[in-house]
Parts: sequence; structure tokens; C-alpha cells
Amino acid sequence: MARAVYPEAKPGKVPDPTGKKPTIEVPLYAGKAVTYLEFDVKPNAPLGESTINIGASWQACDEQVC
Repeated sequence: MARAVYPEAKPGKVPDPTGKKPTIEVPLYAGKAVTYLEFDVKPNAPLGESTINIGASWQACDEQVC
């Protein structure tokens, strides 16, 4: 199982996408944000190279829009 390790975020306010409130507070990153993935390898995994297919998605926000 993979686990994402994110950098420290700073709380910030963005428009509420539901429209129920003017703004909501969310964790924000500025500049470059690097995320590391940790994987557990089973002790009986075969030796040698292996391919791991992963996907990523995100939503970019700033102080005005998400």
C-alpha cells in the first residue's frame, strides 16, 4: 500500500465551491510542493526491476478561485 507524504501546508481561505459560504479554509501550498510516496514491499517479492503504475490528481486554487 502506498502512502503520500505531503509538505507542510499553510491554512488559507478560498471561495466555497458549494456556494453555502463565502469562503472556506483549506490547506494551501505555495511555490513548489513535492509529494513523496512510500511503498511497502512484501518480503517475498521477487528480486529485480518492476514497474509500478501510479496516477495523480489535484485541484489548483489561489485566493480567488479553485
